[in-house]
Amino acid sequence: CSQETWCNDNVDNDGDGQPDCFDSPDCQGQPCLFGHCCSGSCISTDTSITHCGSCGNACPPGNVCFSGECVTTSFAAAAPGFEIGMHAILVASLLAVLFFMI
Repeated sequence: CSQETWCNDNVDNDGDGQPDCFDSPDCQGQPCLFGHCCSGSCISTDTSITHCGSCGNACPPGNVCFSGECVTTSFAAAAPGFEIGMHAILVASLLAVLFFMI
């Protein structure tokens, strides 16, 4: 699948008769139920620091990926309505990464 093709939309964007991401060697034949196919793996671009918001968009050191945007850790901890703290953000990010590796 192309880097910007949603793998869970069940659409044949390239016109080969099969839904994308099921037919592409870049996706290694795996169904990507949530996220994007980036570098041959299903990635959550909402939380990945190496593919934040889109494939290949790496966050700078000292930043986290929060809702698809690279933000400094101090901003993420102080985001309005987000009162669970930095520890929980990091744990949630790690859990999301582990989920998408399965």
